[in-house]
Order: sequence, then structure tokens, then C-alpha cells
Amino acid sequence: SVATWAWDFGDTQTSAQQSPAHVYATQGTYTVSLVAVSDNNCADSTSKQVNVYDKPVAAFTASEVCEGQPTVFTDGSTIGTGTITQWSYDYGDSQTGNTASGNHTYAAAGSYTSVLVVTSNNNCTDTAQQTVTVNPLPVVNFTAPDVCLGTPTTFTNQTTIATGSIASQSWDAGDGSVYTDVSFVHTYAAVGTYTITLTAISDKGCQAGITGNTEVYDLPVA
Repeated sequence: SVATWAWDFGDTQTSAQQSPAHVYATQGTYTVSLVAVSDNNCADSTSKQVNVYDKPVAAFTASEVCEGQPTVFTDGSTIGTGTITQWSYDYGDSQTGNTASGNHTYAAAGSYTSVLVVTSNNNCTDTAQQTVTVNPLPVVNFTAPDVCLGTPTTFTNQTTIATGSIASQSWDAGDGSVYTDVSFVHTYAAVGTYTITLTAISDKGCQAGITGNTEVYDLPVA
């Protein structure tokens, strides 16, 4: 029977196990030799070359966006020797992609864990992970009741947002008057139907708007 095994892995490391596992620190071509000795002290040796390929380093960035906007995925993966031949994205919303860089639009606001797996021409792989943030849009709403001529119209801002806060708002009262107050009172000079526009911007720069009408009624002549 074989009594001993003497492995030389070609990188100054050795082993006396029958079937060892060895991890090389760097890529390259190594000459591995094995000397086997029987229980009768008879010996034989063999050697083979082992190729250790460079492993790619997966990396990417994903832009922070507002709901409805495409997230831009930019590949930053590298490899010392060889080439990267495959990119596989899992965007974290059951959707996938296979281009190095590209866009993906999420259906809803939230945080998504996106994973990139890159594969080299020698079938070596690496994985990178990023948290992708899609910020919500403001849900814009307001009330502006109909009034009689000369009566102030009270504009009440009812805008909400799922996360974050409303940083600013802009009103167009429909008669050339503009306001940046959260809510305000305005008196129209003439009878008519006025189209109101309210635009809200979140603390993340996400913008949404809504339009609505308010009526100013004529007064009777007593």
C-alpha cells in the first residue's frame, strides 16, 4: 500500500495528505509535484501544471431616483488578466438584466437589494450587492371652496408623502397670483372659474403637481 504522500504545490507550500485542497494566493501557472512512497519504501513521482486564473472583482453603482424615474446601473467590475464576459443583475424586484450597464425602472418606491454576478472568460465569478433607493413622489391634494365675489377663498394644502417630508410648494391661483405658503387665503377680483395648480417638492427633490378649479360667483343686485 501507499504509505506517504509528499505534495509540492509550486508556491513554496507543501502537504502530506493523500488528497489535499490548496488555495493559491495569486493567479499564475504552477508546477505541482507528488511523490508517493509505498510501505516497502518504493517511491514514484509525477508532476502537472495547474492554471490559477484571475478572479473578477464585481462592482457597480445605482443612482438614487424618484418614483417613476429609471435607475441607472453603472458597472465598475474589474479583472487583472482575462476579460469579463457575462453580467447578471437581479434588481431585487423579481426583474433581471444581463448588460454591463443600463437602466431599470422600479414599479414602486422603496429600497431594493440589487445583486450583480460577473463571469470571466475562464468561468471565474464574483458577486456585488447594493441597496437601491427609489424615493416616493408627493401625493398632492388641496381644497379651495367656491365663494361669492368679495369673499376670500381659503386654499388648504392636503399634500402627503409616504417617507421623507415636503420641502416646498408652489401655488398658481389662476389669476396671475403665485404663493409659496403651505396654505393661504386669496381674494379674487372678478367673477369666474379659476384653474389652480399646486406643485410640491419633497426633501429628496421629487416633484408632483395637481390642478383643480374654484368658482367665484356673482353677487345679486338687491
